[in-house]
Amino acid sequence: MFLARSRVAQLPFPHVRLSTSTASPLSRLRSLKASYPVATARLKRFAWLWRAGRVGALTFTVYQLGYASGIADYAADPRAKEKEIAATLVQQQAWERDGEGKVLPPRLLRRSHPVYQRVADVGGRVVAAARMFAKGEVDRRRELLERGGLSPGGAEELKEEMEHWQGKLRMCKGDWVYVVIDNPVPNAFVSDLAPRKIFVNSGLLTSVGASEDELGLVLGHEISHLLHGHTKDGNQTQFFLAMAQVVFLMVIPIDFFSPLLIWAAENFQERELCAHSRENEAEADETGLKIAALGCFNTHRGPHIFKKLGEFSAEVTGGASLPHWSDTHPMPLDRERRLVELSKKINCDDAKRCHGVLERMRESFLGR
Repeated sequence: MFLARSRVAQLPFPHVRLSTSTASPLSRLRSLKASYPVATARLKRFAWLWRAGRVGALTFTVYQLGYASGIADYAADPRAKEKEIAATLVQQQAWERDGEGKVLPPRLLRRSHPVYQRVADVGGRVVAAARMFAKGEVDRRRELLERGGLSPGGAEELKEEMEHWQGKLRMCKGDWVYVVIDNPVPNAFVSDLAPRKIFVNSGLLTSVGASEDELGLVLGHEISHLLHGHTKDGNQTQFFLAMAQVVFLMVIPIDFFSPLLIWAAENFQERELCAHSRENEAEADETGLKIAALGCFNTHRGPHIFKKLGEFSAEVTGGASLPHWSDTHPMPLDRERRLVELSKKINCDDAKRCHGVLERMRESFLGR
């Protein structure tokens, strides 16, 4: 050999690699055995990631197929699909049973019923106010875009928000239907799957005696769910949490601690869904208060409906309540206190101003 081994290793030939180790074959074998566990751990980690990615991709594909199928069914006959969804939502409010214990279909109040007329009168004002609110959101974002000075990302985000509110403004301009269900449990709800429909249980007026201002806040709260797209948002959150749980359960090892891990995954999913729901409810409360103010309802008195709902729930359940983390709604008294504080900044109880507002709302509602 013309050069020493150490000098050869320094030559600039990347394809020439000479071993400079002087260790014996036995030492090399021991070194190889020592590195085997590390390589095995890396392979296990890679297999775990591969399995998790495969399960996640499969779950997402199934979701996409179901979503595409639902869109196709809806596009084939939108009216029939909306009618079917509305019937399902009404059926969920069934509470009466016959002598054999079978659940009876709930009754719907006719338009001539006094409770229905109260809901429709207040609902008309709330829908007109929601239209004014959506238009204000569109105009505010258009003004910011015309003013300029925004970064490309900020301008794009503002355009997306304006498109969202333009769509909600179009929704508010359509014909609305009030579905009043003969059910003593005070409740009201909406669904993105049945737009322009507000479902109200008669118990909201008969069991807790909601006043006009209180009913206006409740209906404004429900329309706010539609304006913010909370139903769709909640469904997407539930899907991704369920997908994460499926991936987690598929990759965890089956051993003595598996039941505990499964319980922890389910508990985590429930906590996250409930926390997300409470955030949506708080957002709908605030927007509903603004809509009620635009509808010239007294926003100082409106929040007292939550105290009434809390008292009704305590009477029915005997004072028992769920832990806060497992409840989908904020505590009634907390909601009342928060909205009373907000009403100090958001209120439209000036008689002269509200007279003009009501006239414009009436003209807008009749001329839609």
